[in-house]
Amino acid sequence: MKFRKRTLESLGDLVCGNLGSDDPGSSSEPKYFLYRSSMYITEFFAELGTDWVHDGSPRHRWVADVLETMPAEPHDGPAQPPESSCRLID
Repeated sequence: MKFRKRTLESLGDLVCGNLGSDDPGSSSEPKYFLYRSSMYITEFFAELGTDWVHDGSPRHRWVADVLETMPAEPHDGPAQPPESSCRLID
């Protein structure tokens, strides 16, 4: 499966915890995802069983690039995504 770059970057924002506010008002959404700095993004992907290490580039774009490569990892046929993708969704 191939996602558009904009979709991948939006998912990257979620993984990084860039969206939402700790003190949401009437015009802002609450923060649903934990903010992750570079070190914690690397830790997040390590917990998924991957070897990805954040390189200091913009966090959400780096995550988007990783997410773009994950579907190309070995998997059990076209109907089953790679195990790392399943762990990410979980």
